[in-house]
Amino acid sequence: MISRFEKSNTASSNDEGTNDDNDGGAIKHYAVNACLMPVLAADGCHITTVEGVGSVKDDNLHPIQRAMVDMHGSQCGFCTPGIIVAIYSLLANNATTAHMEEHLDGNLCRCTGYRPIWDAARSLCSDIEDVCTNKVHEHMNAEMGVIRGPCGTPCRSCPERDSCEMDCNAKDKENGKTDQKEKSMENGGGAKSAPKENLCCSSSVDKMSSYQSVLPKDSASSWRNQPIDMFPDSLTSAPDSEIGMELFKPLLVVDSTAHGRSTWMKPTTILELLSLLRQYGESDNGCKIIVGNTEVGIETKFKHAVYPCLIYPSQTIDSLYDITITSTHFRLGACTSLGTVQQECERLIGNANVDRIAKPIYNMLRWFASTQIRNVACLGGNLVTASPISDMNPMLVSMNANLVVASISSISEGSITRRIIPVLDFFCSYRTVDLKPYELVECIDVPLTREIFEYVVPFKQARRREDDISIVTSGMRIILAPKESEHYVIEDMTLAFGGMAPTTIVASETASNLIGMPFCAQTFKKGGEILREELKLPDDVPGGQAEYRITVASSFLYQFFLTVATELKMDADKIQMDPIKYGISIPLPPLPLVEEEEMSGTQQFVSSKKPSSLGMQTYPTPKVVEGIEKKISPTPATAALQTSSNSLGKPLPHASAPFHCTGEAIYVDDIPTPPSTLHAFLLLATECDVTLKSINKEAALKIPGVVDVYTHDDLVKLGGENAIGPIMHDECVFLPVGEKIVSVGQVLGIVIGNSIEISEIGARSVKVEYGEKQVQTIVSIDDAIKAGSFYEFARHTLERGDVDSVFCSSDNKEEEKEPLSMQPRERVVKVEGSFRCGGQEHFCE
Repeated sequence: MISRFEKSNTASSNDEGTNDDNDGGAIKHYAVNACLMPVLAADGCHITTVEGVGSVKDDNLHPIQRAMVDMHGSQCGFCTPGIIVAIYSLLANNATTAHMEEHLDGNLCRCTGYRPIWDAARSLCSDIEDVCTNKVHEHMNAEMGVIRGPCGTPCRSCPERDSCEMDCNAKDKENGKTDQKEKSMENGGGAKSAPKENLCCSSSVDKMSSYQSVLPKDSASSWRNQPIDMFPDSLTSAPDSEIGMELFKPLLVVDSTAHGRSTWMKPTTILELLSLLRQYGESDNGCKIIVGNTEVGIETKFKHAVYPCLIYPSQTIDSLYDITITSTHFRLGACTSLGTVQQECERLIGNANVDRIAKPIYNMLRWFASTQIRNVACLGGNLVTASPISDMNPMLVSMNANLVVASISSISEGSITRRIIPVLDFFCSYRTVDLKPYELVECIDVPLTREIFEYVVPFKQARRREDDISIVTSGMRIILAPKESEHYVIEDMTLAFGGMAPTTIVASETASNLIGMPFCAQTFKKGGEILREELKLPDDVPGGQAEYRITVASSFLYQFFLTVATELKMDADKIQMDPIKYGISIPLPPLPLVEEEEMSGTQQFVSSKKPSSLGMQTYPTPKVVEGIEKKISPTPATAALQTSSNSLGKPLPHASAPFHCTGEAIYVDDIPTPPSTLHAFLLLATECDVTLKSINKEAALKIPGVVDVYTHDDLVKLGGENAIGPIMHDECVFLPVGEKIVSVGQVLGIVIGNSIEISEIGARSVKVEYGEKQVQTIVSIDDAIKAGSFYEFARHTLERGDVDSVFCSSDNKEEEKEPLSMQPRERVVKVEGSFRCGGQEHFCE
């Protein structure tokens, strides 16, 4: 989608909000990544880019854009349009501050440190006035009786306590929450400290609270209603109306250009979809089902895959998009977006029938990629991709989930056949699944758990929490049985892991050893030892960190025990209140003993609330010229400083920020390409230590838009010089045919075309023939030493003293009897061996 906008010069944002109407006239708002969203997938949707949110012209900034400017949320501006639209889509759904903090997770910024962006976003949330009024960020510590401000520092120990005029500090003083030393100072007792310099204070709470006074109040034409007011009436038409029937009819688009070379199909019934799979699934290049384009988009853009047939299932196919609960299963449509699954599971938390399934799924999805990805990606695609580090696959395996796979035997017959596959059996090998080319994963059935004594817990460890792939991920399930007056026994257990093998695996040996054992700490400590052996990884395992991954997996198991022990206590309390309801007729055994200091292990981030990003700055009153500072009132908030007519001391907004926030800032890539501009793409070698035998341009020159392909022969014909270099001309522009290729990526030629995409396709179409490899490629220093390959040209030697003679004298010297610390500094110590250091590390004295 982003390339379509760039070519039409209508947008320059990284993300865009999509408002879709799929639920009886209810308008839904989503933020998506424009670099992944296919423009044809937006059929029937209303697209809003950052340019549609507000504009610098006529001072028509949207409050989101204005808040971002005023609170200094933009610096270089590269990420700002995407963040603006992400906030816009959340506020369009009437987001609260908690919802904003939970879901604004799909944008990276390398300049601001995020706090000013968070301040701007939260200041516009629907409940911000209540948040500030109720002082959510100012809490009382019941044990210590200490008030903490938004900065997190106890007011009584704040170094700026005397000059700080924030509400939390004032309240602390009014309530007498001061130490005895401070009281005696106020009464004239003791030595008085020197007066402190006046300080300015600025906090997140101050900014969010004060910003409400400059916002327009809600009304029929309020900015809060803008997404609804902009939405076209035609897209809200009933499905059986003339316009509605047009919107929901099957779609066929053929892209015959060199860019696409594929056909886009949008079937509207399950039978149409299965017929297309039967017709095209087993063709030469097959076909791909696209829902979020998060996998196919990467394959086509970076791996240059070409799929002649792309199928996008319409949301009118209920079985692919519905979420239903039966008496035995929680059924998820395979094409339902992960965001919808997350939202529905959050709603079902507390529902006795499905709570123990919905809660772990919800907790895991909170950290799955980002909101923009979850809004479009689906569970079926995640399963079929079969990533060994998938977050959801181990969860589904631990829950004993099954897949419903549909197909038709022939197009003419039209009868649908379905088969059931356990999720664990679905993964055959690395990124290979038990799915025929003409089959479709229709839905996922997750069995409901027992109301008591059955527990499912998700685990995830990544380098960063949000928007990152896992190092190790896991889903664990356990069923306990009370043994009268003794202990709880492990009746059943499933331990599923990702990141420990080429596919999602279960630790069956560990589970079988623990089943039948008492539910206690000792059992799980023993289980951890068994697990370490069962999941043992070689040192050269793909992905590295073998010992770390094993340690993480075993620590997950003990965390699982601690978490279940906590939930078991809650179950025991419920049973004691109403044993008849739960069918328990025997006295419950005592709960397992857990050391109190170990209980912190239950506080894993997967199930914890995302922390608020708050801050407070204190700084001296600005001193520009001697005496000037006396005219500037030491007010407690930055917002108050801005009321002064004097600009001195004001935190001035970034001059370009309004243009960053509206997408109207012009970067080099935004400048329209002049007419008749040609684009070049280098033809690079894909092998090394071989001879370049020939270069065949014919296939590339047949591509429409490719102007020419230039190699060494063309350079010579044009009278060009092939030898280049900054000082010594020891490199070549284009390698001549017959010469040895010294490295992968060596330039062989250049392709000229009407666009960079055409030129790249042309470069990939050039046929390059290589000779046979005669020597082993050198890729490390060890390889070079072994092959006797040394860089001899212009060797430099730096000498200081005669090292050889010192070493010789050292060899003849008798061994010192004194300890090394007592020996003279002049003693020579010979260190033998080898060491390694990275390319950015240095061996220093």
